[in-house]
Amino acid sequence: MNIFKFFLNIFYPKRCMFCGKLIDNNEEYYCLKCYYKLPFVEEKRCLICGRELFGESKLCAHCKEHKRYIDANYPVFVYKGLIKEALLKYKFKGKMWYFKPFSCFLYEEIKDKVSNIDCIVYPPINKKTFYKRGYNQSELIAKELSQKLNIKMLNKCILKTRDNEKQSLMSGKMRYKNVKGVFKIDEKYKNELKGKCVLFIDDILTTGATADECAKMLKKAGALSVVSSTLCIAS
Repeated sequence: MNIFKFFLNIFYPKRCMFCGKLIDNNEEYYCLKCYYKLPFVEEKRCLICGRELFGESKLCAHCKEHKRYIDANYPVFVYKGLIKEALLKYKFKGKMWYFKPFSCFLYEEIKDKVSNIDCIVYPPINKKTFYKRGYNQSELIAKELSQKLNIKMLNKCILKTRDNEKQSLMSGKMRYKNVKGVFKIDEKYKNELKGKCVLFIDDILTTGATADECAKMLKKAGALSVVSSTLCIAS
């Protein structure tokens, strides 16, 4: 440990991002007790969206019902418990630095699954939300992952044609209507997307409406495939 980190730990000791208790130098963001409580997605998953499955079906109800434009989604957690609380703090309580541990979780999930990926993109958020929050939560995670994976991020590749209502306020079917026609691809990236495999990064996949609409526009712009990875997936 260098002298700077030594004094930093004295005056600003590290605390677990989940429970707030002091952690030792071998634990970067969280204590082991909280880590073992995290709701990791089980191995039996929907072949498309990655949602946990129970029974013999290979697709979840959402993927059976809706046409999918994403080719696959790789989530890390089920959206509940400690990770849900942490994600809400990240988005609404100013815990901006949480993008670092979140990107680490995503990196471990996808590092062996992205050998053919050419670039990384993320969804935009409403202007009002951005000015209130001060950052796009998915952009920060995508940027960090870009560095970890050494894959180029296309900054502001996906744009909004208008501000729509928050997806979190919508029921399942309304989410698809709410995002229809909302996204477009920045013209300057169209040559970079042609024939390329794209990784779409977001914080949570609920119905998959946002990911699908973005993937639809990416493929319209010439992308060969679009796989997604989200920190969480709704149960």
